Amino acid sequence: MKSKNELLFSESEKKVIDCIRTNILIGTKEIIQQTNISDRTVRRILKKLVECNIIECVGTNEKAPNKKYKMVE
Repeated sequence: MKSKNELLFSESEKKVIDCIRTNILIGTKEIIQQTNISDRTVRRILKKLVECNIIECVGTNEKAPNKKYKMVE
């Protein structure tokens, strides 16, 4: 059974979440390659997931070009 949070996500958002779950620590470019979702859409989804405290950004700061994402524990 899926949690309430998972039911509220679009298919693209679910793909990004699954990609982050399976890779533990992953960057934006890798997510784009693995999901075949456009750059702008992936970045919008990542921003939403960080704001919802589903994932967290790992890197020097929010604007760092080489930041990675992981699931919140």
